[in-house]
Amino acid sequence: MEWRDQAVCNGADTEIFFDNHRRKLALSYCKVCPVTAECLQAAMAEEDTPDIGSHRNRGLRNGVRGGLLAEQRWVLAYPEESAVIKAREVIKNRARRERERLERMSA
Repeated sequence: MEWRDQAVCNGADTEIFFDNHRRKLALSYCKVCPVTAECLQAAMAEEDTPDIGSHRNRGLRNGVRGGLLAEQRWVLAYPEESAVIKAREVIKNRARRERERLERMSA
């Protein structure tokens, strides 16, 4: 028996896993699924296959798979880049706040 046969979502409408309005419903399937780890492993492998979801084509990393959202799987797959992006956001926000502070002081 393949792991997919044991999945709680087996036979469900797969569109719920790719519809942002029904993401809670999709995640509720994953919460009680006995094969979430296997599903996540398969998702990560498929998304990192060249020309399917590799570093060059991250746009295909979407939907709920293995109990995680696309953004969460991206962070899992690229932790170093995620940290760099987060650091850039922090720096930008600090610079913006400093500019605003200086503008208020000069007004």
